[in-house]
Amino acid sequence: MTPRVALTAMGGALFVLAPLLLILTGNTEIVTSSDEGAGGRPLWTAIVPVLAGLALIRLMPPSLPRVPEADGAARRPIVRQVRWLVGIAIAFPVLVAVIGAQTLAYPLVKVSLLLGGALLAVRLIRAEVPRAVPARWFWVVPAVAGWGLLAFWVPTDLTPYAEMDRVYLVAAMTVTFLTASVLEEYFYRVTLQTRLEAVAGRRPAIVATSLLFAAMHVPSHLDGDHVWVSLAALVAFQGFFGLFTGYLWSRYRRFGALVVVHGAVNALPMLPLFVG
Repeated sequence: MTPRVALTAMGGALFVLAPLLLILTGNTEIVTSSDEGAGGRPLWTAIVPVLAGLALIRLMPPSLPRVPEADGAARRPIVRQVRWLVGIAIAFPVLVAVIGAQTLAYPLVKVSLLLGGALLAVRLIRAEVPRAVPARWFWVVPAVAGWGLLAFWVPTDLTPYAEMDRVYLVAAMTVTFLTASVLEEYFYRVTLQTRLEAVAGRRPAIVATSLLFAAMHVPSHLDGDHVWVSLAALVAFQGFFGLFTGYLWSRYRRFGALVVVHGAVNALPMLPLFVG
């Protein structure tokens, strides 16, 4: 078994075992937000939309040119970049666990590492990363629409946010959009996954990046009294979401689609607060 096959198999096993653990332990409602007092949502709303989205991505269209993998001398600098980027992806949640996810320093640390650190790595280590021609925009629509229809089928409990000042809420949502919907997708998909694909192939890259993306949320979501359950919930929600956005990026190379999807997850549930 090659390392890339082993990585894909082990990662795939986690994506099967995590929802299974939640179902067997009766935890079929998961908390997906780190906001204080945030309610849960049915487990199926995290899994089923992603599975439907993955199927639509694969089918629309049935065939697209694949990005060639780097080899020989072109491969070595990309591997060095990947090592630095994976190091950043591991260091970030460790540092957040130390400083706290609810502190004012959190967004500064996030921007410094995921943007500043990533730019520094790719600038200092020069590499020719294979590029793909973005697919036509209309191919993206069915997958995003199908995923969204199922993902937002069940309304979110907005009780914890009902009394919040709307100006404060808009400011918080704007910061979240920039540091999560834009920055996280830029770092994990555009920067890290693209390079992992070039040296390890599509499937290992998507699986590895999705798990690193889920790991980023450990400091803010981990419940010390129910460690295994909260870890399984992270894989079931953030991890599965990473699979969807990862495959979306791998096939279409449309950064705007990633921002729309990630932005929708964070902002659309809040819409009733402003129009109700």
